[in-house]
Amino acid sequence: MTEAIGKIGNKRWIVCALLFFAATINYIDRQVIGLLKDELSTKFHWDERTYAAIVFSFQFAYAIGMLLSGRIIDRIGIKKGFIIFVGLWSLAAIGHGFAHLLPSFSLPWMQIDAKTGFAFVTLTGTAAGFALMRFLLGLGEAGNFPASIKATAEWFPKKERALATGIFNSGTNIGALGAPLIVPWIAVTWGWEWAFIITGAIGFIWVIWWAIAYHTPRQHPTVTQAELAHIESDPADEQGKVSWLSLLKFRQTWAFAVGKFMTDPVWWLYLFWIPRLPAEAARRRPEGHRLAARHDLPDRRRRQHRRRLDLLPPDQGRLEHQCGPQDGDGHLRSQRGPDRLRQ
Repeated sequence: MTEAIGKIGNKRWIVCALLFFAATINYIDRQVIGLLKDELSTKFHWDERTYAAIVFSFQFAYAIGMLLSGRIIDRIGIKKGFIIFVGLWSLAAIGHGFAHLLPSFSLPWMQIDAKTGFAFVTLTGTAAGFALMRFLLGLGEAGNFPASIKATAEWFPKKERALATGIFNSGTNIGALGAPLIVPWIAVTWGWEWAFIITGAIGFIWVIWWAIAYHTPRQHPTVTQAELAHIESDPADEQGKVSWLSLLKFRQTWAFAVGKFMTDPVWWLYLFWIPRLPAEAARRRPEGHRLAARHDLPDRRRRQHRRRLDLLPPDQGRLEHQCGPQDGDGHLRSQRGPDRLRQ
């Protein structure tokens, strides 16, 4: 495998690496607000409904962007399209750090609530600023996957596209796992504003790398003829426009739509609501329960020690008793000194 890649060339895998990092940054940027929800809600006095309206602005814009981004990328090309979409979402991610500087800003918006149902509301101040930035973030991030799929089709033959798609799509999981490690540390060290600014700035680093490194296969300055022939080894696809309604005739369309309908709500729940549940549960636990849990530690240690003694042979169990009770760290403490232990 390695020898074959060396003979053919590896420029297509560099493109795959670019797509992988784009997906990683995409998921880091969208998850920051979920990781900082407790701090932001306390600081700006948001209730659950206000936070839900802010999060909904991202999802609403993301749905719109998914409908439009593919057509835009088809018209202006992958290179320019990716620069525009990543630049937009990175600028919006940084803008979260300045959203609190709009105290007089108001934004008419929609809200779906279990009590009131669908309603139009007006967000004001910081909540309106965050909702606007989330909306712009959703529009920008929606362009990531249509552009990545098109770049994969452009740089990989059909027999390698599934592998390349799996590799770059794994960046979403890396981003989802990496964000909880870096975002709270940045917020504690430099403040919540810098958590948005630093993670958003990473996107502009990627844009510079993309602008320098990406070319179409035929325009790439260092791609080998062998790799170009490998990329273009598939027969040419038929060209033609496909209407939206014609897609509804295919079972694959309905299978994909139903699958996304069932899984995406769970995924959004993990991204925007689950990260703050442990802290919320700890905060709502009565103080008496926390104190009781702490004072119960010595009793639990004694019970654990008694269970260990029950599992020991009789002679060894008697020796343990002669050595005395446990100390505070769960270690045995001798009452009669080392001479008693030597008998």
